[in-house]
Amino acid sequence: MTAWWHYNITMPRTKTPADRQATTLHIDRDVLKALRLKAAVTGVTISTQANRALRRSLAEEDRRLKVFSQRRGQPMRPYEDFLAELKKDGKI
Repeated sequence: MTAWWHYNITMPRTKTPADRQATTLHIDRDVLKALRLKAAVTGVTISTQANRALRRSLAEEDRRLKVFSQRRGQPMRPYEDFLAELKKDGKI
């Protein structure tokens, strides 16, 4: 069973108050425990950790979307053909 905890996340203190927005996230108990431990060890707040992780995730999604966009219009390849080629080449 997943336990949910409420935790307010704001932008890092280096931002002006106008750049920050308080919100509530529902974080799994084990994730929150890890964030608290990391904050205690590194001195990096949970808010900063969350912002960094979210920014990395958004950047990765942006990279994926750019690749999909670049491949638009290319012929599709059936999965079975790709799998057969991997087997033939001894990769799987």
